[in-house]
Amino acid sequence: MGALTFLISSPHIFAANTLIILFTLSISLLLRRRLTFLFFACLLWLILGITNAVVLTYRSSPLSAIDFLIVKSALDIMDLYLSTIQIVLIIVGIVAVIALGVVMFIKCPRCHVNYKKSIVCVVLTAILTVGLGALAVPVDASDYETAELSDSYESYGFVYCFTRSIISQGVKRPGGYSSDKANEIIDALKNTSDSTVSDKLPNVIYVQLESFFDVKYVKDVEFSEDPTPNFTALKENNISGFMRVPHIGGGTANIEFEVLTGMNLDHFGFGEFPYTTVLQDRACESLAANLKTLGYSAHAIHTYIATFYDRHKVYPNLGFDTFTSLEMMSDVTKNVLSWVHDRNLIKEINSALDSTNTADFVFAVSVQAHGRYPDEPLSNQGIFVEKGPIDVYNITDEKMYYQYDFYVNEIHDIDKFIGDFCDSLESRGEPCVVVFYGDHLPALSLTDDMMKNGSAYETEYVIWSSSELQGIDNSVDPNTYDRDLEAYMLSAYVGQLCGIHVGDITLLHQNGFKTGEPYDDALHTLEYAQLYDEGGNKHTPTQMTFGTQPITVESYSVSDGTLYIKGTGFNKYSTVKLDGVKRNTLFIDSNTLAVENVLFSNSEPDVVQIADDGTELAYAVKTYK
Repeated sequence: MGALTFLISSPHIFAANTLIILFTLSISLLLRRRLTFLFFACLLWLILGITNAVVLTYRSSPLSAIDFLIVKSALDIMDLYLSTIQIVLIIVGIVAVIALGVVMFIKCPRCHVNYKKSIVCVVLTAILTVGLGALAVPVDASDYETAELSDSYESYGFVYCFTRSIISQGVKRPGGYSSDKANEIIDALKNTSDSTVSDKLPNVIYVQLESFFDVKYVKDVEFSEDPTPNFTALKENNISGFMRVPHIGGGTANIEFEVLTGMNLDHFGFGEFPYTTVLQDRACESLAANLKTLGYSAHAIHTYIATFYDRHKVYPNLGFDTFTSLEMMSDVTKNVLSWVHDRNLIKEINSALDSTNTADFVFAVSVQAHGRYPDEPLSNQGIFVEKGPIDVYNITDEKMYYQYDFYVNEIHDIDKFIGDFCDSLESRGEPCVVVFYGDHLPALSLTDDMMKNGSAYETEYVIWSSSELQGIDNSVDPNTYDRDLEAYMLSAYVGQLCGIHVGDITLLHQNGFKTGEPYDDALHTLEYAQLYDEGGNKHTPTQMTFGTQPITVESYSVSDGTLYIKGTGFNKYSTVKLDGVKRNTLFIDSNTLAVENVLFSNSEPDVVQIADDGTELAYAVKTYK
């Protein structure tokens, strides 16, 4: 019925989607093994359609080409979304498809190819496909490029949007662009900016909370008590507001990108993740790079693996000095879904602040509230945990009830972390500014009409400070400065409140805040200059190190053929190397590693932190003499 409705309501778009499939099938006319190609081409589209349907059950954004660039990251967390039986069935299906393909290749007869007619047919099909595609989605259809990904797929069809995501990447060159034009914008901004810098720079800390939001905004759902009392109190007594984000249920790296760079993802390719494309080998302006010009040290912290979304490659291009990922953490605690508790960030952030004598910028990304949320009692899976303190009411769907029940109690625990973290900073006695915000709403099938604020693409931010902010009138109610923002505007606004005015894109946003004039074209120009114009980018990658406190090897000894290594900071990612060769390493505790069957070695052992994909991140420091 959905297909029939789509055909009747949007026949031109339906035809455009159909022609794309037809074009891929028409290529078989050029091949002697026509039937074999047709089989695999049809199978490919069927697999893509089915995969999209499956993906939509686990997250709110549909399948796009970029997902195949991050497939390695997806495999890392597959066991958190799929049962063992489901994974086995997928493997069996892949083997069956390969076997059937081999049979098709061997058994299917070869066809005679009339190349002149075939080429004409393929070319005409291509022209018709491109022409009707252009009519189906006009070039000036602004709602297409700026709409949420799922909305575009709903309006223009999976086939069209998926194909568009393949060919659309990067920031388009603005009309009339030149380096001189970009420099004129930059010079004008510098003439209007306040270059005064406070004598006492505060530590600036951003905490990006996975899938965190004030769940009281969901209509009709009620709770036994406020699930987020600390966050609610912070909003009432500090500067806060709604933040428009480009994703729901996923896309963490893109919200992170907008906050750190001030760049608008609407200017990038359809469904693109810049972390996996342009930022792989290009440094650019970022919050970290800007603050470093004022003498800050810049630290990134993520309670997950370093290679997820290639952060280990991207963070140096964003100006970070250190990156503490899960591989560099010891004695972490996790929830029943194996996501690291947010409370572990208290230790890691304070460690980053302790690691330097300068003002520090810390960007921390959490994971505790990550889906997929269980849709049945955990006891059905052999997991017995105490019921959380928050009860949920008015949800009649049983599976949805269990998802809400789990999620709400997770964010209640995260809310405790927020309160405890602020208390820990108060006790430091240093000026600190903390920005808490949710990266996106959770994957709970939320829609705009379910939200009291009218949007499923808005989270909230709150700015807490242990001392007076330099950029505001502290004699007035801080809520006077509440402002609803796009995610890419957040950092510039925080800088304005702190009296920090540095960075070309930051100044552009801050100037726009003052004048109220549209500045999207200027932002587009500066983005292109930084990412593609060699003369428009003055940023270089940093020599980033992993961890703010080194993992150490204090001693080693051999007993009955087993090598024992003593030190600090060890975890399951710690691997012993003997004579440059990785050995099977037993993790005993954070101070002890062991390697069995050690008969002989010509050198001292090394301990290296290695990600699951084999990427070597950091070597332990040897402290013995």
